[in-house]
Amino acid sequence: MKRTYLPTDGVSLASIVANGTHNNDWNGAGVGVGSGGLVVGGAAGQSVSRSELARNLDVLEKAPKLRPADYNVLAIPMFFIMLLFMVMPVINIEKYQMITSITLIVLGIVCTAVYGIYFSGARNKEIEEENASLKREFELKKTIYYRLRFVEADFVVFDPVTGYWAYAEKAKLIALIAKIKNNIDK
Repeated sequence: MKRTYLPTDGVSLASIVANGTHNNDWNGAGVGVGSGGLVVGGAAGQSVSRSELARNLDVLEKAPKLRPADYNVLAIPMFFIMLLFMVMPVINIEKYQMITSITLIVLGIVCTAVYGIYFSGARNKEIEEENASLKREFELKKTIYYRLRFVEADFVVFDPVTGYWAYAEKAKLIALIAKIKNNIDK
């Protein structure tokens, strides 16, 4: 079925979700008699309620979890500290104490610097590229989500830029956002 909508038709999808979501504060107190005597208690909290339409139209996923930086560069100094403790009996011999201590310290500093300069950069660059890609993808989906419009008469959600539309069901909206994103990526 061919449908065309004007960019001004319908209502913003994000505004329907925002208006259909309500935060409610609640609190209460009570008194009772227990085995230990008189018991007094209280509680407070917050509840979130949503309309059925808001639940169906809220298809924007949360921001992706980003990979943390690679901290393996710290493993080398830790290895040399463990090595230092292993050779403590040798270091306790006064004749070799100064030479062994200086050698281990210099070796640890040199190995850490070499690893940090030559080997950790590529790994961290990989992680940064992956995180940037995840952020870009999420921002693109968010941009698409915020421009979608809901036409109540047809129970349809459409994109005013591309003209694509789908029925206002969660699975179909997710597919619509993916379809628009794939067309933008091409």
